[in-house]
Amino acid sequence: MNKNMVDFLSEKLREQFSIKRGTDIHRQLQFLQLEDDNEISKKIKSDSELSKFWGNNSRAEVPIAGTINGKFYSKRIDRLIFINNEILFLDYKTDTTKTRYDEYKKTMKIYALLLQSAFPKYKITGFILWINNWELEKIIEL
Repeated sequence: MNKNMVDFLSEKLREQFSIKRGTDIHRQLQFLQLEDDNEISKKIKSDSELSKFWGNNSRAEVPIAGTINGKFYSKRIDRLIFINNEILFLDYKTDTTKTRYDEYKKTMKIYALLLQSAFPKYKITGFILWINNWELEKIIEL
């Protein structure tokens, strides 16, 4: 096998591994119960900002759809919670580097605009949870 083919196959395997890892982590976080006694639950419970996304009024994998500037979007938000007159939403990212950061910010803006359209009287705030280092980063506020 030539070097180009080996490089191509290596890159495809890395991509497949990254996709599978991201899917597995999303599934674990979707069904996570804070009462569980595992490392992830303990990590989330130890952070008051993060733990509210797994509170009683929180929802996982929330579908949302609508039109922005004439373009239709159908999306799924990883976690969402209503607190008083505010909607907080969270998107998980498993990247070890932030090379797709601008793309993620655009997606978060779409989520926020769709939520704002559906819930115009609510303040909308979106966060990314960087799973690799458990950093919770505020991305957008409307």
